[in-house]
Amino acid sequence: MHAKPGFIWTFEHLSKDGVVTEVQHNLMPLEGLNHWIDVLLGKTPQQAQWHIGLFSGDYTPVPSDKALTFPVQATEFTAYEGAARLPFVAASASGGESNNHASVAEFTFTGPGTIYGGFLSSAAGKAATSGVLLSAVRFAVPKPKEVGDILRVKVALGLESDD
Repeated sequence: MHAKPGFIWTFEHLSKDGVVTEVQHNLMPLEGLNHWIDVLLGKTPQQAQWHIGLFSGDYTPVPSDKALTFPVQATEFTAYEGAARLPFVAASASGGESNNHASVAEFTFTGPGTIYGGFLSSAAGKAATSGVLLSAVRFAVPKPKEVGDILRVKVALGLESDD
């Protein structure tokens, strides 16, 4: 049996039409995997905080994605409340997993758009191109959003069996 690190993203789309839930497994780009290994081995300091962002481009994440280029390539979506990406507030690990389920990230849209997916970055600023891209995920189907719609994002990190 082999195991690989990975994120499971749960998106709850709240709109005037009701609630739609979607669960997706992520891509951990090479930049994120290298950072994870370097932190584990004490080669680099861990990040103090991680942040959840959204993207509106018809883009499929690839292993070579980096925080430097991802916001432009994927067209980061920034029309939601707040001046920064939303914080990923992780609980202590338990059962081989850590997640933000006790402190779910909730995006309230201030502008319309179609959301194609989300990502996890060490940089807080909307459209920031610094830091580390740890995870990126694309929805199975793009989600049109209107002003006032809410998107709740739950993210869990664990080890997944590839057997």
